[in-house]
Amino acid sequence: MENIEIHIFGIVESNGKKHFEKVSPERINHKLYFGDNNIFEIISAGWLYGNVSSIKYNGEEQSKNRIGLNIVIYDKEKREIVDSVNVNTFKDSELKINR
Repeated sequence: MENIEIHIFGIVESNGKKHFEKVSPERINHKLYFGDNNIFEIISAGWLYGNVSSIKYNGEEQSKNRIGLNIVIYDKEKREIVDSVNVNTFKDSELKINR
């Protein structure tokens, strides 16, 4: 059986509506626009495609850029990033959240 890397990325708004979701064995590049001035730029790539997690909000990096899941929390009411965390899904069997 051939081994492939799978990168999963999704954004879910607070009301549960999905704006973007993609599963790919290759690099994912995507831009999301919210309102007039809010832009999210997302890059997700495993070892073979650049080994990077980048989540930029209006040009400013927010991702922890660590192995595993990198999550950025945006508060729509406050219109700001309120948290950025990482879960190491590769080496951490307890799946602790890292800030």
